[in-house]
Amino acid sequence: MSRVFILALVAGLITGCTTQPSADPAPTPMAVRVEITSSLEWLRPDLAECAQQTPGLTLSVRFNEVEAQSLEDSDVLLRWSNLAPASVAPFEIGKDSLAVIVNPDNPVDTLDASQLKDFFTGQATVWTDPEGAPLDSVQTWVYPAGEDTQILLTTTLLADSPIATTARIAPNPAAMLEAVAADPQAIGFLPARWLDSTVRQISITGYAGDQWTLPILAVTQSEPSGITRDWLLCVQDQIEP
Repeated sequence: MSRVFILALVAGLITGCTTQPSADPAPTPMAVRVEITSSLEWLRPDLAECAQQTPGLTLSVRFNEVEAQSLEDSDVLLRWSNLAPASVAPFEIGKDSLAVIVNPDNPVDTLDASQLKDFFTGQATVWTDPEGAPLDSVQTWVYPAGEDTQILLTTTLLADSPIATTARIAPNPAAMLEAVAADPQAIGFLPARWLDSTVRQISITGYAGDQWTLPILAVTQSEPSGITRDWLLCVQDQIEP
């Protein structure tokens, strides 16, 4: 037997006896049920992307109004609100602010808070130019009463005053964008993360705008851990400050 062959045989025996490192066990598959409000529909692609980046996670997302959200049938509630049910674990994963919007052809750049309130309560019904001369009629757009975006405006600026009977209802921010973009006389409002080039945000004076900035909350029954925690941390990273 040649020397080369003997060395090769010994090397093979050593290799065969070496214990191979075991691979990390695959994570146990887990289904996470999530409820979001319409104000956070813009977040859906990030939710899905983070689910793909979280091994073992199967994600189920459905819409529900903030007042109807429940942890009885879901694991995580996502809402644009500073309110959370008692005895749960809410934590902030981002922020957003309310934006008042008009059609890009509308010449108005600024409204006083009292003017804005009068529009939405029906006390004022026409646009005016900088000198106060009347222009065209105002068409206000609002949301259903249970939407978190509507709740924010109603409980702050409007102080729970009745909405004008002439106001039209957009079911969600996407519909609000479409409606205001199609009507030069329209005025509406939505979470600022929905803004795009089809509408124009106007400034509101005489009002503390910080009242219109709210956290994006993730609400869970207890402090999240494991796969759920990894997924929520990814979502938090996806949301720009």
